Amino acid sequence: MHVVEYRIKHFFHKWKHNVDRLELAHIVNTEGDVVLERNRAQRNAKRLREELIKSGYSPEQIDEYLAKKSEQQRANMQKAVVGLFFKNTDFNIIPKALNQWKEWVKSRKRAKENARYILNCLNHPLTVYFKRWKYERADSEKVLDRLSKKQLIDKIVADENLIGSSKSRIQRMDQAIDHLNIQRDNLLEHFIKGQKLALAKVNNNYLATVFRAFARWKKFCQHGEQAELSEQLGRTNQMIGELSAHVNKLEGINKNLLVENEELRSAALDGIEIAKAVQDLTKEREQLSGDLQDRAGTIKKLIEDNNNLSLRLSIAQKETAGH
Repeated sequence: MHVVEYRIKHFFHKWKHNVDRLELAHIVNTEGDVVLERNRAQRNAKRLREELIKSGYSPEQIDEYLAKKSEQQRANMQKAVVGLFFKNTDFNIIPKALNQWKEWVKSRKRAKENARYILNCLNHPLTVYFKRWKYERADSEKVLDRLSKKQLIDKIVADENLIGSSKSRIQRMDQAIDHLNIQRDNLLEHFIKGQKLALAKVNNNYLATVFRAFARWKKFCQHGEQAELSEQLGRTNQMIGELSAHVNKLEGINKNLLVENEELRSAALDGIEIAKAVQDLTKEREQLSGDLQDRAGTIKKLIEDNNNLSLRLSIAQKETAGH
């Protein structure tokens, strides 16, 4: 009875746990961050698809590329899952074999590179001289093996004498080197002094050159200023002459204008008199026009009276002729 109750509780908790997991998965797939990220990715994919279509790609090309890319990602994911399976389990036979095969390939490559390096060394133009040096050294080492003890002692003594003479020679060379160092220091000191004197001489020459150049430049500037002033003076004199000629011309024009003004003044006075006469004539013409109008009215009346008289005369003649 106790075991049955325990099993019931166990399966109940397991069922409840699965239900909670399903509810959580449903919430995540409908309302959680995964849905938001998926919707954002879908919007980005849709926007990119529209941009690609605007750029000139056809929907078939886009679908083909997406299918190829998804297939590649699926294959990579499968490889990763298989690798994780082999690493996280005891089934390590294939990874070990692959590792051994990789090491064998690397060792074969190293052997090929070493063999290629040896062949290049053997085919080098200086290989003969290297072998000669190598075997001569080996032969010289084997010569000592063929010498007797007395010959070795004599060779050691000769080498010791040679070493002693070499030491004395080295001491003399050290003394000569010390003497040369002292001479080098003296020469270096004289060299530095000579450089300083040369720099001082160069500086003095530079300053003298600068001063001479400045004097020449100043003299040149003065000559230039004098030339400019003389040229300006000539232009001023020329302008004065031109102005005097222009003044004379203006005086002549002024005289002519005075004469013309006098003539115009007299002509204006004559014009004023003529205008007054014209005004008088205009007034007289107006008066004459008025008189002519009056006379025209009188003549018109006379003509009408004459016509009436002629009409009466003709009537009277007709009456006289009738009687």
